[in-house]
Amino acid sequence: MGTDSGTKELRRLAFLTWASIFIMGYLNGFAIRTAFLGSAVTPQTGNVLQMGLNTAAGNWPALLVNFALFFGFIIGVIFALFTQNSIKHKTGQFIFSWTIFALPIALFPFYMQFLNRNIAFLILGFVSGVGLGFFRKIYHLDINNAMATGNVRFLGIWFAEAFMKKARTDKKEVFTFVIFLVCILLFALGAFFYGVFSKLDNDGSGSFSFVNTALIIFCAIPYLAAPKNTAS
Repeated sequence: MGTDSGTKELRRLAFLTWASIFIMGYLNGFAIRTAFLGSAVTPQTGNVLQMGLNTAAGNWPALLVNFALFFGFIIGVIFALFTQNSIKHKTGQFIFSWTIFALPIALFPFYMQFLNRNIAFLILGFVSGVGLGFFRKIYHLDINNAMATGNVRFLGIWFAEAFMKKARTDKKEVFTFVIFLVCILLFALGAFFYGVFSKLDNDGSGSFSFVNTALIIFCAIPYLAAPKNTAS
C-alpha cells in the first residue's frame, strides 16, 4: 500500500510539473506575440542579458521592465519556498499552490489591459518564480519548468550517459533522457498550441477568444490531479 501510494504521488507531481511546463510554453508564446508585452517572460538568462544591453543603451523604460521581471521572479521563488508546506492537508496545499501559480496566468488576458507594463511583467515574473518553486519534481529529478536552456543541456548529458558511455544501456539513464526530452517537447507544444489558437482567432482580441479560453482550460485541468485530503 505504501509503495503504491508513493508511486501515485510521484506520478501526480510529475503530471503537475509537466502541466506547468506546457503552460509556461503557452504563456511565453502569448507574451512574445502580444504587442503589450513583446518578449518572453520566463527565461531569466536573456532577461539579465537585456539588463546589461539596455543599461549600455540608456534604454531606461526597457530596463525597468527587465528589473520588474527579475524581481517578480525572485519574489515568486521566495514566496514558494516559505509557503510550500504551510497548509496541513495535501488537498489544501495543492489548491493553494496551483491557484497562486495558475489563476494569475489564466486571467491575465482579461486584466492586462488595466496594468502598467512594468506591473504586468512583475506579475508574470512572480508566477514564473512560484511555478518553479512549487512544481519542479519529476520522479527522481528536480526540473526547471520556467525555461528550456537547462533542460536542453541535460538532454545532451543524459543522451551521452544513456547511449554513448556504456556498452550496455542503463534503463534509469534512458528514462532520465526521456524525461528531459518530454520536458522540452511540452514547452514547445505549449507555444505550438498558442500559435494554433491565435490563428483560429485571426489575431482577434476578444475576451473569450480561442487563445484565452484554452488558457483557462489548460490552467484548470490540473485541479483534477488534486491529492486526497490527508495530512502532509
